[in-house]
Amino acid sequence: MSLAYRAMCAILERDGKPVPSEISCRRFLRRYAAEHQDIVVLRRQGEKALKDKVGPFILRQDKILKVGDVIFADGHDLNFEVLHPETGKPHRPTLVMWMDWRSRMPIGWEIMPTESAVAIASALRMAIANLGKYPRVPYIDNGKAFKAKYFTKSESELRELDGLYARLGMTVQFSRPYEARTKIIERFFRTFDEQCQRLLPSYCGNNIEHKPAWRRRNEAYHQARKSDWIPTIREAAEIVRLYVGWYARQPHRGLGGQTPAEVFMAGRGAGVDTAELDRHFLWTRKVRPSRCGFTLAGMRYESDCLYGLNKDILVKYSWADLSQVHLFELDNTPIGQAAPTEAIHPLARHFGDELDLLKVQEANKRQRQLKQQTMNLARELDVSVQDSGLSELPWMRREKQSLRSVPKPKAKAEPAGLTPERRAELEALGKALQAAPTDIRPAYSAPEYFASTIDRYDFLFDVSVKQGLALAPDDAAWMANFEASDEFRDIAGDSYAKLRAIYQSRTEEALS
Repeated sequence: MSLAYRAMCAILERDGKPVPSEISCRRFLRRYAAEHQDIVVLRRQGEKALKDKVGPFILRQDKILKVGDVIFADGHDLNFEVLHPETGKPHRPTLVMWMDWRSRMPIGWEIMPTESAVAIASALRMAIANLGKYPRVPYIDNGKAFKAKYFTKSESELRELDGLYARLGMTVQFSRPYEARTKIIERFFRTFDEQCQRLLPSYCGNNIEHKPAWRRRNEAYHQARKSDWIPTIREAAEIVRLYVGWYARQPHRGLGGQTPAEVFMAGRGAGVDTAELDRHFLWTRKVRPSRCGFTLAGMRYESDCLYGLNKDILVKYSWADLSQVHLFELDNTPIGQAAPTEAIHPLARHFGDELDLLKVQEANKRQRQLKQQTMNLARELDVSVQDSGLSELPWMRREKQSLRSVPKPKAKAEPAGLTPERRAELEALGKALQAAPTDIRPAYSAPEYFASTIDRYDFLFDVSVKQGLALAPDDAAWMANFEASDEFRDIAGDSYAKLRAIYQSRTEEALS
């Protein structure tokens, strides 16, 4: 004020005006500040201070609410250091907490290196499980993590793609930016800092003013007496759990002397279905499978139920357990499950052990079975042109030719010069050829090479069963031996038995 008075005196003396005493100016300023506090606060501290310190506030009657009607959520950087789970270095993680408004009871929380949708979802699931029912209105922060599409997206043709809040039937209320007074959970964070965080050896404060003495320069006395213990994420979560349990048993002035636990237990729900709750909190992603698999979170997932699919599907998964994911059609029809694939030894036969060889055998067996499945389905779809009805199409009709009588060919004249001796010799040679055993060739031509035993069997099955031709003795013996083997029974025994029955029924119908 003295500096302002001297500046005023210089201006008045320059303009030739009388200069009042400093005491008179001080009395005027005190009177003006008392009568125009809004102007003083606005000019000195800004609009936010004007709204927080001078403007009227709205009283909210929370006694008319029930437990679970409104729950608050916010993220808070802890004021003590915790070892980072990946780097092992001290850092300040984020505490995401949900609190019931009516009872002032913290009901769900999660600690993670940064505020993210994963931490918020985990804390919300814990809150609903502890609440015993689904809350009606979540009053949440306006940060981007709380506004993630996973929570808020509700304009979709598919309910399973809707935001989590919409799926749970909750109406979201976002707090205004930079207005902590709208969130009662901010008061809990201050209480938590005063009653718990300041007592920890790794307390660092949230600004320079609250920095502990051992973190300042030349504080050898405090630095020598400071403990080097820094909690891990798990230990920090246990600290929060113990404090919440103690806080819930303390009388609360805003509850008329009752404890948060007493009010909360009086209005707690009967419980929720944990299976349904888990389904709501599964993450959903749309993928298009290729060659029985897809990539999720940097891992390759495969499933036999994806064989032959070339369309978009939904994958539902939990970050807490990626050992198995659930597959659905876009209309939410279940397809099956998929698991991460495991790479096999490139030269298991030469350098691998028995387990490596077994993995290779299982992989080859799986490929053969899937291929055989397609081959069998393709054969079942095979029909002749007459059976398919294509012969009735205009461009495939054939005009019938009228039968004409063909004259009987005249007997050829015997060649001249054939002596009776030569004729007798040829007749004797013909009789000898008829009497000699002949090497009967089969009525089919087999390839010289087959890629596998199942390919050879498939060819012989087509010739003998479908075409009805007789097999050569060697082929018939090989086919009988292969049908008696374990390999045939494991791979395609049932499929070929069904095909044999189908072809036999068709043959019987044709004969009848």
